[in-house]
Amino acid sequence: MIKICGDCQQSIRDGEEYRSYPIDAASTAAGVVYFHQRPCRKQPYQTAPSGLGR
Repeated sequence: MIKICGDCQQSIRDGEEYRSYPIDAASTAAGVVYFHQRPCRKQPYQTAPSGLGR
């Protein structure tokens, strides 16, 4: 099973330490979010559409 870090969106390789958080959802199937044990760099993401002329 491939595990992807919820912060940096990179794969967690075999042997790397990680922590997992179960997500319980009433309306959908439950899931698990994985994070690298060592702090990793979060990927930047766009919060507003580009080209608004601001």
